[in-house]
Amino acid sequence: MSFTVQLPIMIRPSLPRFLNYGDTAHFSVILQNQTDQSLLLHAGLRATNAKLLTSQTNQQVVGYSIVIQPSKRAALRFPVTTIHSGIARFQFVVSTTKNKTCASFDDAIELSLPIFTPATSEAFATYGDICDEQAVLQPIKIPNNVLAQFGEVSITTSSTALASLTDAIISLYTYPYECTEQLSSRLLGIQSLWDVLQAFHCKELPDISILKTKLESDINILKGRQYPNGGFGYWSNRNDSHADPYMGVHVAHCLVVLVNKKVTVFLLYIQRYIEK
Repeated sequence: MSFTVQLPIMIRPSLPRFLNYGDTAHFSVILQNQTDQSLLLHAGLRATNAKLLTSQTNQQVVGYSIVIQPSKRAALRFPVTTIHSGIARFQFVVSTTKNKTCASFDDAIELSLPIFTPATSEAFATYGDICDEQAVLQPIKIPNNVLAQFGEVSITTSSTALASLTDAIISLYTYPYECTEQLSSRLLGIQSLWDVLQAFHCKELPDISILKTKLESDINILKGRQYPNGGFGYWSNRNDSHADPYMGVHVAHCLVVLVNKKVTVFLLYIQRYIEK
C-alpha cells in the first residue's frame, strides 16, 4: 500500500539546463492551489550569481501577489540575467497570508544551474621581409565589446613560416587512422617540410629522430600493402580484396617524392608498380 502526499499549495519552477555568460532568460513558475477556496498567494524569487530584471538595478529578490481560484493554476515569469560564470542558485517560495480565519500554507524549492564561459576566440597573422637594421612596428588594438574578464591576448613571433605550420604538422603526426591513402598523405606532407623541420626545430614538434622513425614505419606498412600486380589497396593486399588504380597513383607519387628527397625506399616496389 502506498500513499501520495501533496501540499495545499505548490510551486513548480521550470528552468533551462544551463546559461551562457551574458544570457537573459525568463523562468516560468507554476503556482497551484489545491484547496477548495480562493487564496491570495505571495510568490518570491531570490537569486545568487544572477540578476533579476526589474525596475531596480542589481536587484536579486523579487515577488508577486496573485489570487488563484480553487483547484486552479497560474503561471508567473521571472526575467533573469547572469552575473558571472560558475553556478547560479535560485530560491523559489510561495505562501498565503496569515490570518485568524484559515490556516496558512507555503511551499519552497531551491535549484541551481551552471553558467558557462564563452569560448569564442580570434586569431590573426601578419608577415613580411626585413633586412639589415630595419625594424617593424605592429600596432595591436583590443577589439571593441570584448569581455575583459575572460580570455587572454597571446602573441607569437617567429623568423620563419614554421610557426603557422606547427599545428598542421602535429595533426599529421598524430592522425590516428592509417589507410593507404592517409599514410601516403602523411609522408607527403611531412617530407615537403623536411628541410625546414631540420633547420628550424620547434619545441612543440617531436624530435627529428622520432619523426624519422615514424616515417620509416609508414613506409614499411605501405610496402606490405602492395599486390603482386604492383598496385595498392586501401588496407591490405589480401586475396579477397583488390587494388585500386587511384590509390596506386597516389602511393607511387608519394614514393617518387621520397626518392627525390633522398629517403631510403626500396626501388623495387616503384619499379614493380611502373612495369605492371
